[in-house]
Amino acid sequence: MTLLRAFITGLILVTSVISLAFVNNRVAAQEDFFERDKLTGDWGGLRKQLEDAGITLGITDVSETLSNPTGGIRQLSIYQGLLDASLNLDLDKLLAWRGATFYTDGYWISGEGLSRNAIGNLLAVSSIEALASTRLHDMWLQQEFLNQQASIRIGQIAIDDEFYISQYSAGFVNSTFGCPDILSTDLPSGGPCYPFAVPGARLRAAPTSDLTLSGAVFNGNP
Repeated sequence: MTLLRAFITGLILVTSVISLAFVNNRVAAQEDFFERDKLTGDWGGLRKQLEDAGITLGITDVSETLSNPTGGIRQLSIYQGLLDASLNLDLDKLLAWRGATFYTDGYWISGEGLSRNAIGNLLAVSSIEALASTRLHDMWLQQEFLNQQASIRIGQIAIDDEFYISQYSAGFVNSTFGCPDILSTDLPSGGPCYPFAVPGARLRAAPTSDLTLSGAVFNGNP
């Protein structure tokens, strides 16, 4: 656990330091803050250089303050946050390994959940609610074949990476449309979805542009 915490913390620190080190007034003047694709800009050109070399770093933070003014178990106001640091390696660009990709990300979950501590409801009021922890999430290797019409992914994977997730769920704060619902209550430890990823394998084929077939095997108990 100590080694895992060090890995996640290191990934977050490296991403944060690189982001801050290359944000300068010259870049800010060239690109309006509210029109950037990324909050920290292009890092003086370093971000593009890394991406051209096959290295993509990312860090996303979600912070919430929620309250339960009436009803439930007790009245409470809480803070909770989710910091997600990721590393994506295009192994074709890095190692001339055609069609291969490596990806990993880690979570730093902080604060306390309103549903667990104040309401006691089945479907959490926040999609990021989880016990405070620092944990490795995804870590997988993907190989494409058949002229990129098929791919296999092996490693530590979450079921809500590609399967059990709604494209409309991001528009809502609550988790009703995400993985932590009835399915997660029926599986040990909540099953292989947020905040857990588990050993698994996924096979995907797209015989046409309008048809994609996917199948996967996951460890059911994280």
